[in-house]
Amino acid sequence: MKFNLLILLILTFIIPSAFAEGVSLGATRLIYPTDKSQTAIKIFNNDKKNNFLVQSWVTDKQGNKVDDFIVTPPLFVLNANTDSVLRIVYAGDKNKLPNDREELFYFNAKVIPSLSKEEQELNNSLLVSITTKIKLFIRPNDLNSEASDAAKTLACQLNGKTLQIKNTSPYYVNMVNVSINNKEVSKAETIAPFGNVSIAIKSSGSEIKYSFINDYGVQVNNNTCKL
Repeated sequence: MKFNLLILLILTFIIPSAFAEGVSLGATRLIYPTDKSQTAIKIFNNDKKNNFLVQSWVTDKQGNKVDDFIVTPPLFVLNANTDSVLRIVYAGDKNKLPNDREELFYFNAKVIPSLSKEEQELNNSLLVSITTKIKLFIRPNDLNSEASDAAKTLACQLNGKTLQIKNTSPYYVNMVNVSINNKEVSKAETIAPFGNVSIAIKSSGSEIKYSFINDYGVQVNNNTCKL
């Protein structure tokens, strides 16, 4: 018995930039200053034969789609061996956004491969799409400090078997490879502006080191947290 079956399998990867063979984003994060009308990101299809259908949208920290953002084009075909630009516009009321700190959203891009003529003729076809998401920071333009200095303002405190890290800046800080006396205690931590995180530790120490990811997606190593 023959079935005409098309299965859409959505795989979501937090690791950005490479989310389908031959397709990549031009950045690992987006910064959207509130005094700008839009921000943009390039998307590349380095596959020399296959086209891909690309669908994009913006979600909040809970994964809910945010209608205040408009992505253009929201759905289009990215032809083989070409690139395109996706533009993100905040169409909501900017006065409702916080003016003393960053706000975090996520840019999502789903890539669906095209089926060859031979695959379209098959009775049973498997179509696999892959969705990636990267951080999208809405940044007030009149903050009284620099984003590059945010990680330097972190304050650490050891309370028994808990390491507490406080972010005293108005920017999100993306920490990686947090260690105490060269023993890793956390692979990654995202700390909200003026927020803090608590990390369970097995042993104490006096030297707390970490790396952080800057606005360009570059990992900056060998930073020491103040106790």
